[in-house]
Amino acid sequence: SSGQHSTTPLERLKNLKFDENALVYIGIDDDDDFYNDKNAEFFGQVFEMQPQKIKIWRSGKKGEIPLLAIYCHLMKMGLEDGCEYFTMWGDDINLCSDTSKDWLPKIKSTFHSMSKENNTPYGIGVVSLVDISSPNFPTFPVLHKTHFEIFGKFIDTTIFSNTDADPFIFEIYRPFGLSRFQPDVRICNTIGGTDALPRYEKQHVLWKDEVLKQGIASVKRYLESKNVCMDLVQKTTIGVVVPTYRVDVDLIRNIVHLKAPQGFCKRTYVICDNDNLDNDTKLRLKHLEQEAPDLRVRFNTENLGASGTRNRGIDESSEEWIAFFDDDLDVSKNYELLTRYCERIKEDGDRASGFVGPTKFPPVMSPMQAGVVLSGITYFWGIANCMPSPPWGVTANLCARRTKVRFHSDFIKTGGGEDIAFCLDTVSATGMPLLAAPKALALHPWWEGGDFSAKRFYNWTQGDGLLVDKYPNLTYYTMPNVIEWSFFTLIGVLLFQIQTTLLFLVWVWIVEFLFDAVRTIRDEKTSFSELFGGVLTRSLFRTWVKNHVEFGHLWVHLKRGKLFNVCCRFDWFCEKCPEAPTTTKRSHIYYNLFVLVPW
Repeated sequence: SSGQHSTTPLERLKNLKFDENALVYIGIDDDDDFYNDKNAEFFGQVFEMQPQKIKIWRSGKKGEIPLLAIYCHLMKMGLEDGCEYFTMWGDDINLCSDTSKDWLPKIKSTFHSMSKENNTPYGIGVVSLVDISSPNFPTFPVLHKTHFEIFGKFIDTTIFSNTDADPFIFEIYRPFGLSRFQPDVRICNTIGGTDALPRYEKQHVLWKDEVLKQGIASVKRYLESKNVCMDLVQKTTIGVVVPTYRVDVDLIRNIVHLKAPQGFCKRTYVICDNDNLDNDTKLRLKHLEQEAPDLRVRFNTENLGASGTRNRGIDESSEEWIAFFDDDLDVSKNYELLTRYCERIKEDGDRASGFVGPTKFPPVMSPMQAGVVLSGITYFWGIANCMPSPPWGVTANLCARRTKVRFHSDFIKTGGGEDIAFCLDTVSATGMPLLAAPKALALHPWWEGGDFSAKRFYNWTQGDGLLVDKYPNLTYYTMPNVIEWSFFTLIGVLLFQIQTTLLFLVWVWIVEFLFDAVRTIRDEKTSFSELFGGVLTRSLFRTWVKNHVEFGHLWVHLKRGKLFNVCCRFDWFCEKCPEAPTTTKRSHIYYNLFVLVPW
């Protein structure tokens, strides 16, 4: 009992129904305003039970003993009294329907089902009652006494204080198929709950890495001691993180319904980053959550941006592997997307920090779209088809091993560069490379329905321009590009004749366009005779798009006062393709020769 209650605590308590064989253990703070003078006879009358089936433990003043330590003591009392099943409730819950009144037989039936389906001894696992405030989040676990044989206690209170026990216990049994919800036993938290303000300051702990691994290992050792075949029982867990601002529920629904193959256990996390989302869309997402038991929907209270939202998805998850999908992916053409990643995990998961899938765009239908492709901006979206071990992958379609690595918070909120940094940091943290997953193909639409502007790519550079400083070992210098020459020329106005400098400015852009036209003819395998057809237009857009990017890189250095970063390039292949910097340097030399020699 926490000492905070609604105006009718007795009415609330009367809604609790117990099995005739149940024993009730109640912990009461010494300074509880309402319960401090209540005894077993009082509770016996409320619960319509014999007082001798109710035991009360005075736990000291509020806060002296952590909440979970109180639960541990009460369960220890029950264990000493020979109890077989254990659950922990607060004094503020209601069983929500008539079907919930015979909840204990239903729980027993579910334990029998888990044992039979997994061919494991009876009693191993956890069954969680459904909290209607968050139906897919495990609360109010019901445990068999076998849990105490495995761990010796309900929870390790040197790690956990007053929260996180429910999901932790659910997750330690989940890889073995021994975690279940009891959908027909629903509970309502009348004061607490996931959507309510807590009655105490929650002391969260970081349990989803080493602490969880140790818990899973303990369950595994116990199962092995009972001669359970682990190859048949233990599953690999994979989480799917979908950050969303647009919130197209139909596209998100398709991602949510992606299936994991046998041997894998999947959960999806949709993190909504639009703090101005309308109530109708919120309601549709909540309905989707009810439709998919393995889905959790979370709403940011403020706009966190791409990095912050993906980080929340990682923090919400607890799986060994995490797949990142953009919210606008069209997976209807490849419902096997998640299966393909799982296949790669099964094949090479022990030697990979993650897997990169190819992301394909629709056919080019406009000069702008052609300019984007020809400029090379979309090259890394399909890198999995080109390299067996890509240096990085776009987070539109990426799967990574769970580590302590998070997305950097200093990248631009709309995205740009954070995916590269995340991949590089993950590879560094694990000491293992990223590997390609060519069959994990995802389809991505052209932005804004295909009618987009080059400003989008300029915005990306305000993030990826930071990579030069973050990873100086992956940088190199070249001769100036057209944007840098334009910058130098504008400075030259102060030193030389205006007419001369403006003519030089026109000349560097003429040379730039001619080079791009030649590259377009080469890339499209056309001829110079077609230059004044569509090739000319596509070359113009190629130049336009590419130099939005180059201007963005220059500007991000200048506004941060990083003058020495001018003419400094980031190696997008991250030393995976040693000839790439050489090719870029050579290209810049040729361009500068054509600029300077005739001039």
